[in-house]
Amino acid sequence: MQLINNKKTFQRHPHFEGVFLYPNTMKHILITLLMGACLTACQSSETKSILVDDWLSEERQVLFLGQLDSLRDSKKSSTPHLEELVYFYELPESGEQYFVLLQPARSIHEKYVAVGGKIQRDRNGDVKVYKEIFRTWKHPKDVVLERSSFLFEKMVSGQDLTVYYSDKMGDTYIEFPNAHIFFDTIERKWVSLHYPLEMKQ
Repeated sequence: MQLINNKKTFQRHPHFEGVFLYPNTMKHILITLLMGACLTACQSSETKSILVDDWLSEERQVLFLGQLDSLRDSKKSSTPHLEELVYFYELPESGEQYFVLLQPARSIHEKYVAVGGKIQRDRNGDVKVYKEIFRTWKHPKDVVLERSSFLFEKMVSGQDLTVYYSDKMGDTYIEFPNAHIFFDTIERKWVSLHYPLEMKQ
């Protein structure tokens, strides 16, 4: 129902008998409601938990770690039982699984490195591609967790990680890959372009 009064158009609000609102007021209310709904939807879709416990049960975490160990070069890690799966995410569109492993590093003081990678599977669930995308420099555990979380979110969203390589950031973020060392997806290990590489923690 519309009423004309002093050349201004009013509308009766369907839920409030006797309450009249200017069209502009109604428009602002509708815009506010739509923006709020959109913001809520965007937040729910864009807020992506990377915590392992939000994705995998304790049993599945053990199975996933076992599968990673079987996929990698057997000489790559001398202490696979000390590795910890700290971050995980699966892309809903492609099913690609991203992960970060925390590994103890050889050091006089207690330090760790983090390895970030991804797995692609076929329709049967078998692994087609295993790739380690980055390995951090060794640092205290809290530092490695914070920096690997930052890198992991960049990796999952497809952002460029080369800006965090050693030639640009020193020993702050990513040790490998670099100009001389890359991850061989066939051999499933880090290899050097110039000399044999034995990866040690």
